[in-house]
Amino acid sequence: MSSFQYLKRWTRPTNYLGKEYTDYFPVYSITRDSDLLEQSNFATILARLGGDSPTVVVDRVHHWAFGWIDTIFVHESDPTVLQTADNLLAAIAINLILDEDDYETRVHDATIELVAEINRFPDQYPDRPADDKLYEYARALVTE
Repeated sequence: MSSFQYLKRWTRPTNYLGKEYTDYFPVYSITRDSDLLEQSNFATILARLGGDSPTVVVDRVHHWAFGWIDTIFVHESDPTVLQTADNLLAAIAINLILDEDDYETRVHDATIELVAEINRFPDQYPDRPADDKLYEYARALVTE
């Protein structure tokens, strides 16, 4: 029996044909369609757990509906990292964003990318505002 609030030991999903993770705890997952917040939290969790190591593993499985799913797993033999992972999940439950700077950087970069796309293809954005309001318009689209 684990003493974690958020972590649960891996169990084999129905119709799953992938690698076995019997001795691991899944921590956090993202898919091809994950938003910027989920991507930021995934990267932050992985970094704060020390990245890929003998006890921290990122595995990608392919799925017909989701395209792919990346999951961070922590091995049961590393109680310190497991507790850190549980604490990070608790922080997400309270605040949603683990690293404001990382998240804001991702939002800014995606906004700049969208502004460039809007300028290249203005006809695809008929409700675009004047240039002095374009960044705010693009940021709202990015963070929807």
